Parts: sequence; C-alpha cells; structure tokens
Amino acid sequence: MSPWLLLVAKVVVAGVFVALLAHLSSALKPKMFAGLLSGAPSVATVSLLLTGLQKPREVPISGRGMILGAAGLVACCVAASLLVPKLHAMAATAVGWVSWGIVTFALFLLLPR
Repeated sequence: MSPWLLLVAKVVVAGVFVALLAHLSSALKPKMFAGLLSGAPSVATVSLLLTGLQKPREVPISGRGMILGAAGLVACCVAASLLVPKLHAMAATAVGWVSWGIVTFALFLLLPR
C-alpha cells in the first residue's frame, strides 16, 4: 500500500470513527467525556486496523502498547479528577500526566512480553 493511500485511509477512517463515537458518547453523562471517548478509541482502532493490514505480526505488540496506554490514561484521569478540587487545574493535570507515565512504564516493565 502506498504511503499516500495509507495516510488518506487513516484520515478518513479515523474521522468517521471519531464522528460515530462522539455521537454515541454525547448520549452519556457527563458530556465532558464525549471528546475523550471519541478521540482515543478511534485513533487506536484505525492504527491497529492499518497495522494489521500492513504488518500483521506487529498487531500484538501494538495492541499491548495500546492496552498499557489505556491503563495509564485511567490513572491520569483518576489522579487529575481527585486533585483538581485541591490544586490548580494545571498542577492537577501535570500530576495526572506523570501518573500516566509511571503506570504505563511500570506495567511495561512488570508484564511479560
């Protein structure tokens, strides 16, 4: 597959997934999660699909990385949501990002490959 065709496929499919998931997540409460629920899964799904089409042997590695990143995202959201009322939003966000990195890297080191 040519690089340009791959880029066009990523843009189109990711856009469609983002629109569909944004529409679905807009029905959820609170509305502030709509962007989170539409962006990350859409990009991950498209990336995994196109990786599978181009390099099928790399799908387990990519999927594992996405799972570890998702665990880190949960840690980031939990940390930030608990700290925003106590700290400035920027400080809570920074702590959330650090927790994302720590959780993801720790799981990477601890889980078997």
